[in-house]
Amino acid sequence: NPFPLLSKLRALKYGQTGDWDVELQADKERIQGRICAIKQSPHCREAEEKRVREHARRNNHMIADRTVELCGYLLIFTTFPRETYSGDFIVKIYRTRWQVELLFKRLKSLLELGQLHKYDPVSIRTYLNGKMLIALLLEKMIRMAEAFSP
Repeated sequence: NPFPLLSKLRALKYGQTGDWDVELQADKERIQGRICAIKQSPHCREAEEKRVREHARRNNHMIADRTVELCGYLLIFTTFPRETYSGDFIVKIYRTRWQVELLFKRLKSLLELGQLHKYDPVSIRTYLNGKMLIALLLEKMIRMAEAFSP
């Protein structure tokens, strides 16, 4: 049976986490899991809607009303058991993981961590450790500069 996602999401209040059991069909395989969702703040919703509209404009696509409505929610599909991990925990850990992803993206961009110019494992480790040391020093300098009273 189709899962009534939008009606379930509409019942959520801002900051409230929803947690529903679902079953997906992938080719001939059925995957048991659940959807964890949280209603985003109006600011986050507006930012996501703006991003989606800009992407559609650049690619000359029309946006479905459903897509615009989904901009107000964070949706995560997981197969972790509810008994072990609550929906609130899944959302929290996903947000933390996303911050780590953004940090690595920034490091790859600013410190060129994505391009290894070495082939020897020892040289690669030394190179990466040096880059990470630079990143940590930069973070420390930025925090100190932000705390410094002008």
